[in-house]
Amino acid sequence: MLNLIFGHTKMIKKTGHIVFLMLLIFATSLVARNPKTGNVTGNEKIYLHTDRSMYIVGEKVRFSACIMEEKSKDTVTSLILYAEILSPDGRSIVGSKFPIHEYKAEGCLTIPLDIVSGNYYLRAYTKYMRNHGPASYSYDAIKIINPLKGDVLAGMDTSSTRQENVHKDSVQHFIISTDKKTYASRQQVDVDIKSLLDSCELKELIVSVVPEHSVSLKNKHVSLVNPGFSSGRYYQENRGVSLTGKLIDYNSEKPVVGGMVNLSILGDGRDFMAMQTDSAGRFSFSLPAYVGFRDLFLCSDNSKIQNPKILVDNDFCAVPVNLPFIPLELSDKERDLAYSLAVNHQISQLFTTDSVQTPTENLITNKAFYGMPTDILVFDKYIQLPTLEEYFNELPTPVRVRKRDSGKYFKVIGTRPEIAFFDPLVMVDQVAVDNPEKILAISPSNISRIEVVNEPYVKGNITYGGIISIVSKRGDFAGLDLPASGIFINYLFQAKDCKFSAYGPSLLHVPDARNTLYWNADLSLKKDNSTSFSFKTADTPGAFSIVLKAIKNDGSEISQTLLFEVIAK
Repeated sequence: MLNLIFGHTKMIKKTGHIVFLMLLIFATSLVARNPKTGNVTGNEKIYLHTDRSMYIVGEKVRFSACIMEEKSKDTVTSLILYAEILSPDGRSIVGSKFPIHEYKAEGCLTIPLDIVSGNYYLRAYTKYMRNHGPASYSYDAIKIINPLKGDVLAGMDTSSTRQENVHKDSVQHFIISTDKKTYASRQQVDVDIKSLLDSCELKELIVSVVPEHSVSLKNKHVSLVNPGFSSGRYYQENRGVSLTGKLIDYNSEKPVVGGMVNLSILGDGRDFMAMQTDSAGRFSFSLPAYVGFRDLFLCSDNSKIQNPKILVDNDFCAVPVNLPFIPLELSDKERDLAYSLAVNHQISQLFTTDSVQTPTENLITNKAFYGMPTDILVFDKYIQLPTLEEYFNELPTPVRVRKRDSGKYFKVIGTRPEIAFFDPLVMVDQVAVDNPEKILAISPSNISRIEVVNEPYVKGNITYGGIISIVSKRGDFAGLDLPASGIFINYLFQAKDCKFSAYGPSLLHVPDARNTLYWNADLSLKKDNSTSFSFKTADTPGAFSIVLKAIKNDGSEISQTLLFEVIAK
């Protein structure tokens, strides 16, 4: 039963179980709201850090986010982080979604090649934080250089902001030491760290090893002044990525209460979900942990209204925001650094070969969400009949086509008596279709098979009197016109894993041109408040910084660095 609450489905054998399950699902939809007032409770805050402050277009911006919140019995921690690179005028350059594990998220965003040089911002937030507006998000300033374009960002500062530095004082909170001060290229560096703070005082430890002058702690964090933004429309994503929206009457534009919204995930690993709208006409689907873009189809039946219209929320925040415009100014040392970073990145691109990719079909199962059907009708096993209705009524299947005043309808005959109380879910290529006349008009020559589940089935907060799943031969919905209320969405699920290698290429004839030598967003201390790690230097000579950042339990941030040098062989 608990598996059902957390997004899994199964066939329900007893009516009492169905009622109990629907009550539990309804209860879980109230998790992130105050049970007395219905208002959004809790306050999440994100501490955001990147491996560097200067990047070249095409590079990956690696980041770590620590999520802290004011605990209360009414809140549950979000499990999805949204990260974007923004221009100062709030235009989103690139963004993705990342899983949160134990209050932490880590990932990377690849900088597009076509943007101009300038000072940009990395922004991070959860969907729940959108209730409080962009002022509640976390912003970090980053400098991006495009060596192939002479243009730079232009603009003026029209924002109301506060800029915050990561605290770096003369008091040592850590003792950072290396086995040597000077290293040759591709030589191992052993680092020891001893904390002078008790481990219980620390929430997070992050370390990066990068070229000197590539990290700036000045004006690193930016905070917007809260303009009083407030919204109660977003729940915490405590199961995974969610798709939310609203169902309205197209004619009156009023919300439809209790309307049915169907969602189909098309292609490999296809799935189906259904949900009834709440008292505000809103719906929220918790989606599987897929990676990358997938095609979705949403539609609504017309049992409540004749012309339903589905409005889907933007999965990223679209509220306008202006951030401080900082003119791009490079010191002589920063110009030399930018040149070195650009050369290294071009060399890395030339010698990077894609690893063998496992076909997507092997990663995602094509098995239907309802598992093994109780009956399968394969059309090639029978002499072709003129209409689909004859297949149902003339062949030994548990599906019958009935008639009533409003027209024809489908009925699944099962061994459980409660199946008679619910209408079946009828699908064509995993898309729900509520018009029996349209389905019966499909040519049998376009159909491969029909799969049937002849027991009551619960999906989301809906109970069905069985399932009738029609599978076309070409995956083209058998030529059926899909519901007029339906919309297709190319939806972004979670980001791919962003692995980091601290040792570079193993082959001597392949240049090691890494700009970040080491990155660890989850550094942990031993019982004696110490830790150690190792990495290899690259082929680039020069001075490098070991940058240790810490977040204390009270939310304060501290930083400490240690320099070492790499000399050419």
